Amino acid sequence: MGDIGDFTLDKEFGFAMLPDRSFPVLLTQDDQISFLRSVHRHLSPGGAFAFNMFQTFWHLLKARHHDKHLNLMHVGTEPPYKTFDSVTQLSNDAENTKYPRPVRHSTLSELNLLLRLTVFKIVELFGDIDKRPFKGLGVNAKESDDYTIVAEKTKAAQ
Repeated sequence: MGDIGDFTLDKEFGFAMLPDRSFPVLLTQDDQISFLRSVHRHLSPGGAFAFNMFQTFWHLLKARHHDKHLNLMHVGTEPPYKTFDSVTQLSNDAENTKYPRPVRHSTLSELNLLLRLTVFKIVELFGDIDKRPFKGLGVNAKESDDYTIVAEKTKAAQ
């Protein structure tokens, strides 16, 4: 098993995809930048990279503060609670009791900046993997909590 944060293949691709909301398992901005640079190295000129994310932070409006010194909050009304650290932007995946894992919440503006720093530009933004229009961060339960970004490899920093 390899490290998605830093990988080397002997090939270039016209398109790369990171499915299943996997980007949030990169727990630091350094990990995210390293991963995006690895993807960039393996894309042909003008190649594209697509990944989907969950919309973040809106569900935290209902959070209950647990420890104001650690900026840790409980999310939800019944155990198992998700916890969210507002400093590191990490939450646990309490709903997944078989394979619990931390995830890092990144805002769309932060992702745009990370992509620009790693010489990508967002060329498509969809409200989910079915390519519905992106409507923003809805708090309505009927709205999708996912969005899909398609970023193109560019030659120079944006």
